[in-house]
Formats: sequence, structure tokens, C-alpha cells
Amino acid sequence: MKNILGLLLLSVMIGCSEGPTAGSSSIPHQIGEPNDQSQLPDYRDWTAEEIYEQTEYEAFTGEFFKGLFTHNTLFMKKPGENVGSYEAFPDQTARVQLVERTEDLGKVELVEEKVLENGEKLSGELPEKTGVLYTYSQEILGDGEQVLDTDVVIYYVPKEEMNARMYVDHSSFSKNTHWKCM
Repeated sequence: MKNILGLLLLSVMIGCSEGPTAGSSSIPHQIGEPNDQSQLPDYRDWTAEEIYEQTEYEAFTGEFFKGLFTHNTLFMKKPGENVGSYEAFPDQTARVQLVERTEDLGKVELVEEKVLENGEKLSGELPEKTGVLYTYSQEILGDGEQVLDTDVVIYYVPKEEMNARMYVDHSSFSKNTHWKCM
């Protein structure tokens, strides 16, 4: 046991020598391309009215829905996450749609559409795609698929990456260097 501990201590002492490490000056100051993709590119704080105007949905009436999405219209989510209001309307027919959108809310493709008639909870699942903007809509339908009420929200699934920076105030460090965390 003493031999193993001695060998470990010797390895640590050799690894913690003073002065610059050979080749450390060739380490680049930046790896990759910095960006701010965790935020929606050209982020806009859409109002509910703007969403209804720029998409194909009828306006919110408040007849059935509580307006969960009328004030908070944009949420960031992870790929594959469940979304929706989880409300249920046992005596009504409801339609749920998940649509991929462009940054100006133009329709790219209908990802999922469900018509619920047995009081199922209103929800959907985001695809395993990142860097994508979606609208999630829930509509109560009357006779002949007449839309009686609508609630729409925007979900953004950012790219999964970490943007970090590290700054040092010395070009070399000795064992007596004091570290400061900021």
C-alpha cells in the first residue's frame, strides 16, 4: 500500500512542476465558433394577437380555454419533451397541432395533428430536433369542424451546446499562485 501511495505522490509531484508546460503556447485561445444560439435568433416577444395574425389559427375567444398561453407566448424546451396545457374536455372535440415554423412564424411543416374526442388531455411531444421553432395549438371544434376556441403557444428547442469562456491573468503558474473565482 505504501508503495502505491508513494508512486501516486511521485506522479503528482512530477505533474505539478513549475514553469510553462511544453507546447502550452500553441494552445488556441478559442476553440469552435462562439455564438448565442441558446436564444432564439432575432428573438421577438410575440403577443398572442401577433401569433394569431401571422399563423392560420382563429383568435382566442376564452369560451373554453383559460388563456394559459395568452400572456406567456414563448417557452424554451428540450428535444422530445411533452408540451401542452394538459386540459381535458370530455364533452368536446379538440384538435391539437404541432407545426414547425420559420423565425417569422411561416409554416414549414405539420409535425403532428391529433383529434381528441374522448376527453384526453391536450398535449404533444416535441421531435428530437434542435434549433427549431414550433407552434403548438389546441382548438375546440364544433359542428362541421367549426373552431369555437383556440390557444396557441410558441416553443423553441435550442441547439444543445455550451458556450463558455475562461480567462487567466498569468501566462504561467507556480505552486504558490493564488486562484480567484469570479
